[in-house]
Amino acid sequence: MTAVDIAISLNQGFPCPNCKARASWHATGRSAVRANSTLYWFRCETCEERVVVKLVPLGARDADGRHELEREFQTLRKLRGIFPPNSHHGALIAENYLELDGHAAMVTRLFPGKDLVRYARSADREELGRMFHSAGALLRSLHDGCPDGYQLRELDVGPKLAYLEETYRRILLRNSRTRRAFLRLRESADAVGLSPLRVSWAHGDYKPENVLYDGRKTILLDTKLDIRGAVVYDLASFLNHVYIAACSFRSGALRNNNQFVEAAFLSGYGDLSAAEITALRWAQLYFMLCYFGAHHKRGFPLNLYAYWRLAPLIEALAKQVA
Repeated sequence: MTAVDIAISLNQGFPCPNCKARASWHATGRSAVRANSTLYWFRCETCEERVVVKLVPLGARDADGRHELEREFQTLRKLRGIFPPNSHHGALIAENYLELDGHAAMVTRLFPGKDLVRYARSADREELGRMFHSAGALLRSLHDGCPDGYQLRELDVGPKLAYLEETYRRILLRNSRTRRAFLRLRESADAVGLSPLRVSWAHGDYKPENVLYDGRKTILLDTKLDIRGAVVYDLASFLNHVYIAACSFRSGALRNNNQFVEAAFLSGYGDLSAAEITALRWAQLYFMLCYFGAHHKRGFPLNLYAYWRLAPLIEALAKQVA
């Protein structure tokens, strides 16, 4: 299905959400192919409003992608009730879900921002502080918005250690850095697992690449809200991906301000207890060991990347685990 075909379908049944004009959509820019979807951009000729159409095939072999798109649409609609319209934090505005000639399509308004990793490449220290503080506040608003409220639960350290043992133990024991970190994780597990921690609905993949920023507003992407988990898991995921992004060639600003960025993010989230900080470091180390093992299993050059980039991060995290 081409952008022209989509524009024709939109013009037949989807008026502009801004000016209500009909038959005014025109494709702009190139499409972007994702793992199981394709993105297309359109502009209203009457008022210049722009929307993005996310397209997924409806074939039987693509059923999972279709169901994911339906859940994403419903989640975005639900998030409208959490973030006030004029807030500096929010999610994409989902306008419609429809079927177009053998495809499922979700229409969202365009947010003209960049993900935090790309934005950080040209940001100064002050801007880095604002954007990562805002990312922390955004996550806190998401957790606070859980309709069930916060519950208290001990961290599931046992199953996580068992997973590492079964899946990556041999890989982790081969390298001195990962061996020491793995042993440290096991030694500290009992103490970490004793403290009840806040549980809320979880983003599941909260990372800088899933947060958009335009200099004023911060928007989250790709959340499903169909699982519950300790809030420290979303925090750990985000901070680990910041560390990994800082290792890339074009991320000198993140690399040179790593501790400052972490402090800004955690300050934006706010109100973490000592037990949650301890559990956060434990979760960071666990996830980083998983990343290392997964990269190692995929062979060269990811094996080399694991030793070169991830092992030093693992060593640094191990020193922070109480």
